[in-house]
Amino acid sequence: MQITITAILAETAVPIRFTSIDGFWVNFTAEHIVGSAIFVPYNSENISALIGQTFFVELNHERIINFQCHRNDFIKCSIIPLAEIGNYKVTGKVTSVVFVDNGKTALIDLKVGDANFTIDSNEIMNQIPQVGEIVSFDLIELSLWDENL
Repeated sequence: MQITITAILAETAVPIRFTSIDGFWVNFTAEHIVGSAIFVPYNSENISALIGQTFFVELNHERIINFQCHRNDFIKCSIIPLAEIGNYKVTGKVTSVVFVDNGKTALIDLKVGDANFTIDSNEIMNQIPQVGEIVSFDLIELSLWDENL
């Protein structure tokens, strides 16, 4: 997904769980969203210089809650900021379901505009939507990873 950083919310680094990498809270704009997230840059030497720059990023998250499958194709795909910073209501179309770990787990890809999300079936109590279905969930703590990493 392509984003433009509009503000640095804190120049204090945020450690990314299970890694030795740091991110920074930013405001950003993208095709279908204006909001806040933890940005994980390729180069973090001059964080304030990121303002106004455009990046291609991969999306990640801390966790998923309130997952639902919708049988109705008329539901509009969207990413809507929730009250807590970095959290979003995501409604998207499932583009692929791939089983891994000898079929015990499914990786579910979905799309909202140019944003691609991958969720693990373990995050959603092993619910497995079908390709083409619309799903929605609350995404907790969005992170944006600079693709140059």
